Amino acid sequence: MGMEHFEYKRITCLCGKGSFVARHYSPDYPFGGGSYQYRYSIECEECINKYEIVEQGKVAVPVLLSDLNLQKELFKRWHQMSAEFMKHEIVAQYIEKFTSLLAKQPSIAAAHRLASIVDSGVGSYSSFCRSWSGAAPWVQRNIRPNNLPSIINVLEAEDKKVTSMLSEIDSVLKKAQTDLKSQGVPLVDNVP
Repeated sequence: MGMEHFEYKRITCLCGKGSFVARHYSPDYPFGGGSYQYRYSIECEECINKYEIVEQGKVAVPVLLSDLNLQKELFKRWHQMSAEFMKHEIVAQYIEKFTSLLAKQPSIAAAHRLASIVDSGVGSYSSFCRSWSGAAPWVQRNIRPNNLPSIINVLEAEDKKVTSMLSEIDSVLKKAQTDLKSQGVPLVDNVP
């Protein structure tokens, strides 16, 4: 099993000395389900050091490498801030209290209801039961910074410091998720 591919589109690069190329790849077997993808290349000595082709929404556009690197740095900063936040003493206390509350639930069904309040991705009761190995392992696997406001509500507490720290983390994430400024025209305008 492999992939069939063909050149889908070629446009002149931004300096005019080469090309931006999109290639269409799809499974070469009949049960591929219509899945396909695009791969992009820059065939220009100058532009390859200045631009990258990225998918944003439903389009593939050339963007400045410097902008892409800045975005990667923002994601890295967000990840570091999130990790530091989770290690913070106040946060650790809230997580410990929540873990204790979750462990004290009289049944797995009650634990599922409580877990569903703080994590919307808990899933069905049956999948929760299959993965349940106790409160501490569940909290370790599933609780992230974005769950803390719900945990604080469940514990009937209010913490402006934690809220402020979360706001700062969220601000960095929003900057990192902002679409990069397109340089030129889209290479592909209907990305799956």
